[in-house]
Amino acid sequence: MLVFCTGIFAQRETIELNEGWKFHLGHSYDIEKDFGLGTGTQLQFAKLEPAPHGGHGIPATLLKFDDSGWKTVQVPHDWTVDLPYNFDQNPGMGSRHGFKPVGREFPETSIGWYRRKFNIEKAEEGKRFVIDFNGVFRNCMVWVNGFYMGRHWSGYTGFNFDISDYLEYGKENIISVRVDAQFHEGWFYEGSGINKDVYLVKTSPVHFEDVGPYIVTNIENNVATINVSSVIQNESFDNGNVFVQHEIIDSKGKVVASVKANSKNINSRSKGSFEQQLEVKNPALWSVDTPNRYTLVSSLISGNKKLDSYKTQFGIRSMKFDANKGFILNGKRYQINGVCIHQNFAGVGSALPEALHYYRIKLLKEMGVNAVRSHYPFSKSMLNACDSLGMLVMDETRTCGSTTEALGQVKWMVKNHRNHPSIFVWSMANEEGGTQRDIIGKRYMKKMVAEAHKYDASRLVTAGVNAWGSKVDFGFSQEIDVMGFNYSLNFIDEYHKNHPNQPLIGTEVSNATVTRGFYEFAADNNAVAVTDGVGGYYMPKANDAKKAQTKEHLASNMERRNSGAYKTMKFYSEREWLAGSFLWTGFDYNGEIYPSRKPNNSSQFGAMDLCGLPKPLYYFYQSWWTNEPVLNIAQHWNWPGMNGKEAEVLIHSNCDEVKLTLNGKNLGKKAMPKYGYLNWKVKYAPGKLVAIGYKNGKKVIREQIVTAGKPAQLKLSTEKVHLKADGKDVTVVRVKVLDKTGNFVPLADNQLQFEVKGDGKILGTGNGNPTSAEIDSKPNRKAFNGRAVLLIQAGKKAGKITLIAKSNKMNNTELELFCQ
Repeated sequence: MLVFCTGIFAQRETIELNEGWKFHLGHSYDIEKDFGLGTGTQLQFAKLEPAPHGGHGIPATLLKFDDSGWKTVQVPHDWTVDLPYNFDQNPGMGSRHGFKPVGREFPETSIGWYRRKFNIEKAEEGKRFVIDFNGVFRNCMVWVNGFYMGRHWSGYTGFNFDISDYLEYGKENIISVRVDAQFHEGWFYEGSGINKDVYLVKTSPVHFEDVGPYIVTNIENNVATINVSSVIQNESFDNGNVFVQHEIIDSKGKVVASVKANSKNINSRSKGSFEQQLEVKNPALWSVDTPNRYTLVSSLISGNKKLDSYKTQFGIRSMKFDANKGFILNGKRYQINGVCIHQNFAGVGSALPEALHYYRIKLLKEMGVNAVRSHYPFSKSMLNACDSLGMLVMDETRTCGSTTEALGQVKWMVKNHRNHPSIFVWSMANEEGGTQRDIIGKRYMKKMVAEAHKYDASRLVTAGVNAWGSKVDFGFSQEIDVMGFNYSLNFIDEYHKNHPNQPLIGTEVSNATVTRGFYEFAADNNAVAVTDGVGGYYMPKANDAKKAQTKEHLASNMERRNSGAYKTMKFYSEREWLAGSFLWTGFDYNGEIYPSRKPNNSSQFGAMDLCGLPKPLYYFYQSWWTNEPVLNIAQHWNWPGMNGKEAEVLIHSNCDEVKLTLNGKNLGKKAMPKYGYLNWKVKYAPGKLVAIGYKNGKKVIREQIVTAGKPAQLKLSTEKVHLKADGKDVTVVRVKVLDKTGNFVPLADNQLQFEVKGDGKILGTGNGNPTSAEIDSKPNRKAFNGRAVLLIQAGKKAGKITLIAKSNKMNNTELELFCQ
């Protein structure tokens, strides 16, 4: 038997390269400000070699370049966060992307350069080194030691380069990345920079392909069959025999199944494949309620030497769509109670650390959400959080079509994400204009669906379609497996009647346009009233930007918002053949400020604001998507000068009945309509408004709001006091403004300052105010409607971190965190 020579054995090692990057803004056309890129006298792309190998090179890509004046950053990094708002830009682009100065109009702030030094030992020569970017927004160029590695266009797909040939072994090396964010891929805030993780992966030249083995599970009679497909790449110049061995390890570390394949020869510079099968008896299934996972340990062996090892976490579950029953997981029907979300959060823009993905998924789970969707593939960290916490995922490609780029994005998404148990369906498109309902769309969608099935036959494919008009039966709908409806409520019943065998799902449905903590009396002609059941939202008047919190009533929009929240819930809940829906959106996000106008710079569609703070409709969904008693008064009770005037009081609850009292006076008990809400008209008087919820005639929950005094103190709270001392972990601290007796002050707008002592830092701040032009990366923030948040990131030293919050005429408030 021909085995590989011992010189190529190397265990796989993945080295994180998130720390120690140097960053500086470049320029889209000024050569000097762009660090020499494009200098006419230099043969920068005519020859591969940089200096001193015979060519000239680009200064910022060379090791000797002086970057001491550059800013040190940690990725994920979004340089847009640090930029000031610019409300004088093209309103169409600005309103969509959050009025930050990034785009063709802003050559001086739309290009960014990154540099990162690293060392490779001399003894490592002969091994394979790959630089792996999980995502860079966008259109980036990469150099290693001045050698140009290549370019990557999309900000939503990962990429890698084999840099083995260009390394200086036993010496210092340099990676340089130029990021060009002048153009956008979406119509929402996208950020700019290396906004996902970066790794250096070391392997033998003979190794598993970079995406790892492909795992498909089937269950019958309480026995799980695990089919594993492995592709082996021989990048050496030798032929040799190898075999693949797999072990499945449960959550307790026990090996529950193993298999070893016969060896086969793989020729030099070629590929080979292995198909193997394992069985797991009485498997612990993955579901949204019990997200059990196993680990597949795959070993590539030649003779008695291990060439490579690859660990893949996966879940065992069965899932299918049924045209009559909706979505079935492990034999049980699950209503998809989903939300659409963007990779965007207060303080960090699009550069979310791993801990924030877990934080956001936990907030959504508490709301009752069991599925998420976006307009692009989720990051690896996000998918890991969904796998771990039990959140279903509709994974969607960003670029639609049958071009090489579009199909390449489908291939990348499916091959890289297919082992995640949380993904239950692939999505190929979102609202693709006219082509979603014409022959052109039908042609390219057929190829996209085929591409997805080519790399994963275990899942079905959908697309978000505006299914109105006479051509609803033509185009995308003829090619996708599961018909996806974006809004279009009036056409769904008819479509189901005409296509009784096709599964259907609401890929995007209406929620509401609401500003957290904002309520007004209907009598004010400049205000949105609470009468629509969802609260109000800030609509600055045209030509009155200085009065950023002026309100304007839009009756037509109010009707749309009311329809979105309540009608949609009832519609989907009453039709078992609909698999469920994804409301737009779970969180507010920067940009896409419709139907508002500047100086608003963020959307207000979320059930939670940009900080993850709930709005009234959060409790509406929680009422009908969870089993625990829920009761929320969607109001505050601070209305100076309004004594005796009629106020509307909105209640969201899942109780059978709710009783309301004001200062001890009984205002009546009302039955809660299913998928609805309750509304009282109450003559305002300062004091205490109390709601009591009843189930089966018994009191089960109590909620109250009180008239608060002046701001007098701050309250700091967090769900995570203990942090990992790894330089990455993050906790979100919530800030509340209270009066002297401890009551929440709902209209407080105090200026807040924050300071950290110990090995930690303030990563960013936020308050959910859609009109705020404060810089998220600064350690200060005004409270908005009594609340704010800040993000604390741990350092690498074990010990105590003390957060100090300050505000004028208040005593300092402290919160202790612990790193370990």
